[in-house]
Amino acid sequence: DAVASKNTSDLRRAQLALAEANVMDTLAADTSAKSAYYLGLVTMALGAEGGGDSFKSRARAYLQSVVKNHPSSRWAGKARKQLEG
Repeated sequence: DAVASKNTSDLRRAQLALAEANVMDTLAADTSAKSAYYLGLVTMALGAEGGGDSFKSRARAYLQSVVKNHPSSRWAGKARKQLEG
């Protein structure tokens, strides 16, 4: 997967696809939670070089949005673990 590979091009492609999935999920269902969770991971994997100086705060914001907006989803538990780690 893109996060494991740490390949900037793969991460950028994943970031775009996840952002599109997040926006297109008009029901705000599991897809939104999953895509926001992975957007957090991808943003963190891009780091400062690929994601700019604010990459950590943006990654945390994605993860926090999962916890806040989808608290009963399986992705909320995963996001909490990332935020604690």
